[in-house]
Amino acid sequence: QFIISSGDNFHTDILKAVQDTAWQWDYGQFFRVGNIKDLDWYAALGNHDYTGNPEAEIAYGTVDKHWHMPARYYTFTKQTPDGTSLRFIILDTSPFVKSYRKRVTHKDVAIQNTDRQLAWLDSVLSTSKERWKVVIGHHPIYHSGFFSGNTPELIDQVKPILKKYNVDFYFSGHVHTFQHNQIGGIDYVTTASAWKTRMVTPWFYTRFWKSATGFTICSVDHSHFAIYFINEKEELLYSYARKKS
Repeated sequence: QFIISSGDNFHTDILKAVQDTAWQWDYGQFFRVGNIKDLDWYAALGNHDYTGNPEAEIAYGTVDKHWHMPARYYTFTKQTPDGTSLRFIILDTSPFVKSYRKRVTHKDVAIQNTDRQLAWLDSVLSTSKERWKVVIGHHPIYHSGFFSGNTPELIDQVKPILKKYNVDFYFSGHVHTFQHNQIGGIDYVTTASAWKTRMVTPWFYTRFWKSATGFTICSVDHSHFAIYFINEKEELLYSYARKKS
C-alpha cells in the first residue's frame, strides 16, 4: 500500500536541487514504474543524503505528490483494512552520530538540534494511542556485524524512549544487510540495500542475518505484525510475526 525508505535515498549521485536529474536517474527510472509507480513513499534521511542537499528531498514533495518528507523527522499514522491503527515515526539519525559532526562533507549535520528531536520523539510517543508503534531511522541501534557496529549514541539517547513507550519495532538501513535483532522486548529490523551487500556476523541477540540485496515486506492486522525478507530474486529468506493478544 505504501513504501518506507530508511535513508540513503541518493547514494552515489549527490542530490543538489528539486530539479536535479538524479531524481530521474536514481529514483524515477527504478521506482516510479510498474506495479509500484503510484505508491506513496515516506522517506528518511541517511548519511549519504547529507552529502547532498537534504532540503531538496524535503521540497520534492511539492512536485511529486507520492513523495513524502515534510521535515527531517516526522510522524504519520495508517489504518489497516480491519481497522487496526499504526503510528510511524521517521527519525533523522545522522545528527546523533558524533563522527559526522566533524566531516566537511556532512557540514549540515552539526547544526541540527538532537535535543529538540528527542523531546519531539518523547512528545509524539507520549500521546500515541495506536495499537502498533514503529520507529524508523537510517542507522541501526543494534547491529550484527563489524561494519559500523552498534550506534552508541542511539543506544544512549533513543533506545530509552523506545522502551519507555513500548515501541514494537525499530527499522533501519545503512549496513546493507538483512538483520532481525531482538533486545528488551523491541524488534530491531535492518532491511537490505537495493545496491550492494556487506558482511554480517551474528551476536547473542541475533535472530536472523543475511548478506543479500533486497527489501522487506510488512503485513499487519490487529494481532500480528509480520515481516518478510525478500532477496533480489524474489525469494523469501525469512519471516517473523510479532503477536499481540
